[in-house]
Amino acid sequence: MDPILEKMASAIGNQVGMAIENASIHQALKQKQEALQKGNRELLEKGKELLQSNLESKLLNDISNIVNSCLDFDKVLNSIMRETCKALSFQGAAIFLYDPRRKTFELSSTYNVREELIEKIHRAASDRLRADPLHIDRSIAGRSFKSGKVISYDKLGPKDRRAIHKNVYDLGIKAFTYIPIAARGKRIGLLVLASEEDKRLDPFLEKVASAIGNQVGIAIENARLYENSRQLAKNLAGWNKRLTTFLNISKAAVESADLDRFLTRVTKLVANIFGADRCYVVLLGESGKFGVVRALYSRAVKPFPGIGGKIELTEFPHLSAVCQEGKIELLDSEIFNEATTFEQNYIFKAKIKSAMAVPLSCEKRDLGTLAICHSKVERKYSQEERDFLAAIANQVAAAIKKFELAQEVEEKKQNLERLSSEMIQLQEKERKAVAGELHDSIGQSLTAMRINLDFAENSLSPGRKELKSRIRQTSKLVADTMEEIRSIGQKLRPTMLDDLGLIPTLRWFTKDFSHQLSIPVHFRSQGNTKRLTPDLKITVYRIVQEGLNNIAKHSKANQAWISLQVKGSVCSLEIKDDGIGIDAEKVLKSTDARRGFGVFNIRERASLLGGKLEIQSDKGKGTTLLVTIPIPEGEPDEQSQSSISR
Repeated sequence: MDPILEKMASAIGNQVGMAIENASIHQALKQKQEALQKGNRELLEKGKELLQSNLESKLLNDISNIVNSCLDFDKVLNSIMRETCKALSFQGAAIFLYDPRRKTFELSSTYNVREELIEKIHRAASDRLRADPLHIDRSIAGRSFKSGKVISYDKLGPKDRRAIHKNVYDLGIKAFTYIPIAARGKRIGLLVLASEEDKRLDPFLEKVASAIGNQVGIAIENARLYENSRQLAKNLAGWNKRLTTFLNISKAAVESADLDRFLTRVTKLVANIFGADRCYVVLLGESGKFGVVRALYSRAVKPFPGIGGKIELTEFPHLSAVCQEGKIELLDSEIFNEATTFEQNYIFKAKIKSAMAVPLSCEKRDLGTLAICHSKVERKYSQEERDFLAAIANQVAAAIKKFELAQEVEEKKQNLERLSSEMIQLQEKERKAVAGELHDSIGQSLTAMRINLDFAENSLSPGRKELKSRIRQTSKLVADTMEEIRSIGQKLRPTMLDDLGLIPTLRWFTKDFSHQLSIPVHFRSQGNTKRLTPDLKITVYRIVQEGLNNIAKHSKANQAWISLQVKGSVCSLEIKDDGIGIDAEKVLKSTDARRGFGVFNIRERASLLGGKLEIQSDKGKGTTLLVTIPIPEGEPDEQSQSSISR
């Protein structure tokens, strides 16, 4: 081969080798470039995913902060819808909650939605003449709710678009998205996003929208719990207010000495509770034809009428309906126009803008009315306020009935005490008369009989010894009878009580008691006894008499002590023994006079003069009776004395 050709072939081989090498390098570079491009795409995809994840996290975090920062239902939902529309580029939003009873969705809250659009939504939801766009079984909204999936207008097929085209057109929107709302694993409603421009959600934004639906569910659940707890707290506060009011009324009923004071406290209490300018209690008169203002409370307004004022019910039909028919009557501008001319003049004169009157009735008996009035502004009384005032009226009526019964019992008690006092006075008078008759008539006859017997004995001859002995025995029997009659007379009514006074009489009686029953009695008196009235003297004497008789009959005592003290305006009498003792509590609580006649008599005699009896006793340690009686103002009838006798 020609050397030149060889050189050329060698050069060509070199060129081919270089071409092959260049191609190999190019291929390697191309592969590296493709790998680099793939890596860049993967990096971009991961960046996009990271960006989307950050966007989702930020949006959900913002919504979570909204949920946690406020529990007000409307504020939370409005803030969530605002942030959702901002993140997903929608113009307005609405939240619909599912009503399982009607199987439809009710509009709950809106954001940036025109009022006319809301009206169209309500109209569409209530129009039964066309397909209901909010019924769970006949709407796209229901499909989204039941499936738990986000459904957008742009994802609908032609058939679905045609079905809802008219409704969408009527609402003036071009794009919408249904987002199911779930709480505690249960779907409760829909978040609807709307726009007047075309909007499309990619899968990522649909995922974000679904997560937002869950956040909205949590917000609604929290708001409901908060609202329930707030309502519960409100109910508890209301019940606490009621219970406090009823407690205060009961307290007033217990503490008040009479009905008028009780009703005065009640009217002030009720006026303060309802913020009323006036509160009245009007009770029916005996004839039932008129009412009497029994109590009132007025704040800065001169009351009309005042306490004691009479109201003819025939002239006030509305008040008559409350007092006689048991109706609750409200007064406002509308009722004013229906009132009689007389009622209108009264309302104008009394300066009443609004009022509420409830009946006072107890055991099917109409007592009157409890009424509140507002003079500055017209009030609309809620049903809860009506029920509350009616409940107060029922308690007040029961208290009025209690006061009436207490007054009746007190009157009967006073009559009984008066009769008991008159009976005791009559008894003392009869005892005094019998004692006087025994002393003056029978005593004189027995004295004359004894004188005649002595004369007859002296007139007989010495030989009539047997007859003289019989006469002497008869004379002694007459003398014993005279002594017995004198003793009976002293017990019935000791004349020395009127002649010598209380202290000598008690000293004599205790000595006589000790002599007859061999029970030493230690008597002691202290203080200015001249201030004791005749009634008090005879009461003290009878109590001492009854006390010592009880000691003799029941105590098995070896000795007794009696102490009488007059100090200040009180007379104190203490009767003490060292006997077997009694069950003091049982004796004092007993109302059967036959089981403790002596103690019963002592207590009754003391109570008739405003006194009281206390008993201190222990088994085997004796008994002490302590009687305290107030000393009435009166003329002194006995000199001051102080003595000790045994």
